Amino acid sequence: DLFSVQSTAIKQQLINYGVADNKIHITGNLKFDSLTHNWNIEKTQSVDLLKAIVASKRPCIVAGCVSQLDEQRLLLDMYIDLKQQLEHTLFVLIPRHPEKVERMRLLKTFLEDRHLNYVFKSTISSYKNINFDILIVDTYGELKDFYAISTISYVGYDHNLLEPLMYDKPIIVSNGWSSAYPSYPVYQTLIEKNIILEAEKSGGKEISKLIVDILNKPNFQQTDPKKLLSSLSGATNKNYKILTSYLNEI
Repeated sequence: DLFSVQSTAIKQQLINYGVADNKIHITGNLKFDSLTHNWNIEKTQSVDLLKAIVASKRPCIVAGCVSQLDEQRLLLDMYIDLKQQLEHTLFVLIPRHPEKVERMRLLKTFLEDRHLNYVFKSTISSYKNINFDILIVDTYGELKDFYAISTISYVGYDHNLLEPLMYDKPIIVSNGWSSAYPSYPVYQTLIEKNIILEAEKSGGKEISKLIVDILNKPNFQQTDPKKLLSSLSGATNKNYKILTSYLNEI
């Protein structure tokens, strides 16, 4: 009886399937109404580690939701190139599904093959010295906390771009996102609005170049995230009005 969709493109798809035009309403993306900038380091799972990273004053690159093995290798190669330019940069890699032993074993192999100075978070016993180059977060429920302390955030293919955006972080992605995933409309919007930077899929060096460019511009931000989010919010209220109007009519 009633269709509420994010965009004109989705509306057109429904029309192509035979849905009547007057049944379809474009309301935007509800996800933009659920964002909050509220965050407190004292309420995190890893208070001491996060504080130690902040206190180190090292540029901190956080790559979250990196599930594809090719993307993990790409980012490790990126870090090798980045370290030649910015020696003290800390790289935090947060893979999905740390419970999958074989995937963690392969990631460890990638690290060893590249002779990188790394540590898995689950093995850290003391946070007094953050003397590693790469931190692998193999624990659960901490992605947003590491995004919050990051200098720059990288989001893995087809995952949630809004989490780092909540904390006003410059965001980098690699191109090649799939339109089949629910994350795609957000990705498409943020690309169109010039709020995130996109590197070629094969370009580890291109990613490191983007990072260096951002770090060399302390006030870098392509578009003001808060203004953007404000302009994109309102889908909840639009849906409410459409639904109440429809229910009153019947």
